[in-house]
Amino acid sequence: AFQEGRGGLKHIWAAVDVLAADSRTRSAVRTIKGRMPEKVPGSRVVIKYLEPEPEPQVLPQGDGPEITCCKCGTVLDDEAGEVVTPSVGCEKEGCSHWACLGCAGFKSEADAAKGGTWFCPLHGPPPPPRFLAYPAVVLRLCSRRGMLVRFDGYADGSEDKEGWVEEAGEDEWCWEEEYDEAADSAKLAQVETDTAEVNCYYCVARGGWRMWKAARELRPNWAWRGV
Repeated sequence: AFQEGRGGLKHIWAAVDVLAADSRTRSAVRTIKGRMPEKVPGSRVVIKYLEPEPEPQVLPQGDGPEITCCKCGTVLDDEAGEVVTPSVGCEKEGCSHWACLGCAGFKSEADAAKGGTWFCPLHGPPPPPRFLAYPAVVLRLCSRRGMLVRFDGYADGSEDKEGWVEEAGEDEWCWEEEYDEAADSAKLAQVETDTAEVNCYYCVARGGWRMWKAARELRPNWAWRGV
């Protein structure tokens, strides 16, 4: 590089940060968690959702003088008022619910006698947030709505089979190969599915016989093909 001064043009050295310039060029290319947009459709992902809190379940405390555990139904006091199973009552003022020691979280009567308190499901602290992880495959990518995904296990026609995931918004997700259930608090969701557990073929005979057969049950003398 040259710089003009009182003595004319003067040669100077100029250092160019090639790596910085190259990084600026690379940053202009939009990627989705390190993956090029054209590579996203067909990729497998895992999405985490916060499960809604279940409604607290409290069983009736028995008919007449008989008292049962409001969580498991075990008889605590019989109709004569005799203690059958050691129990504790809810500490909430005005609450009449009772529970056996196991449901109340005590190991023994001595443990409960140490001054431990118990609150029934209606008055106890809310359970910690519970996240579940749902595996899915990306169908397509939209710059406005995010990723359209199809969740595993749901039957065709189910309203929950497909959904939009914000690739850069509030939705928490990762590529399936990066998900580690052992190191994550979100466990994989158990979805009832009608998907076959083994690869099957639909076999048709001339006499009208039609049946799904596992690959291991096919015979070499059959004329068959897979779809």
